Amino acid sequence: MHIRINPVLEKEAKTKMRGWRAPTLLSAYLLLLGGGVVLYFMLQNLNRYTAGFEPRSALNVYTTLAMFQLGLLLFITPAITSSAISGERERQTLDLLLCTRLSSWSIIFGKLMASLSHIVLLVIASIPVFSIVFLYGGLSLWDVAIIFLFQIVTAFLLGSIGIFFSSVFKKTTVATIMSYTFILILTIGTMIAFAFYTRFSYLLFQRDPTQWEAMAFLCVNPFIGLGSILDKQTGYFQTIRSMLMMRSQDISNLPWMINIAFDMVLASVLLFISAVVVNPVKGRIKKSKTNNAPVEKESEKV
Repeated sequence: MHIRINPVLEKEAKTKMRGWRAPTLLSAYLLLLGGGVVLYFMLQNLNRYTAGFEPRSALNVYTTLAMFQLGLLLFITPAITSSAISGERERQTLDLLLCTRLSSWSIIFGKLMASLSHIVLLVIASIPVFSIVFLYGGLSLWDVAIIFLFQIVTAFLLGSIGIFFSSVFKKTTVATIMSYTFILILTIGTMIAFAFYTRFSYLLFQRDPTQWEAMAFLCVNPFIGLGSILDKQTGYFQTIRSMLMMRSQDISNLPWMINIAFDMVLASVLLFISAVVVNPVKGRIKKSKTNNAPVEKESEKV
């Protein structure tokens, strides 16, 4: 049985994985994560008052690594994906790619999957570092799986953002700047907007925002979504619970679930627009055919 692979994905995976950049990026990433864990334990043992190991500190390492890895994904993913289409334009190879039998959607999806293969490889390779927490208990395998699922879905959205701006703008530099700007709005901008909304709501209506209003502003923020997962698992992020006004354990799963649903919907919309922007020629051909059809009929009558 022959399994058909997207040609763009196959070509990009071969060219990128054979070079020196992929192993260098993976080595530096793991060295950064593993070095941080080793440094944390060394600093803890240097303190004479807390010499030895406290099992609770494993949860501190776990939460720090989860947040740190999400920050690295926010930083690395747009840099990889923002040159996917604009780079083809700069090399003047996009027209040749569009002349093939591949649809614009196949090109966009292949470019996205090829770029995300690096990110997924980084996330999977970090599993041994996260597995340190299992030596001391406190978390289950399902808890770690939820963290990695959330981060992969977030990387999918970040990759879609990079692909979208790479399709809209012709220059890679502009596409990269716009990708990071959009991510800043999604992270820091949502918190600033909610702070202004809280202030205006109190000044105009003499009331605080409701729980659902807070979720509408903050649940699209990836740090809030990850923080809600970590708060449920470790109980460290009570600030997020107070920001979202969460009083019942029944709805404690809603923030990160809403964030995942928002990521999937927004990524789908951005990829659809990217496919339309990359290959607008088909739409022009259809319009020209419909416009020329009556003329042909009239000429036949004459």
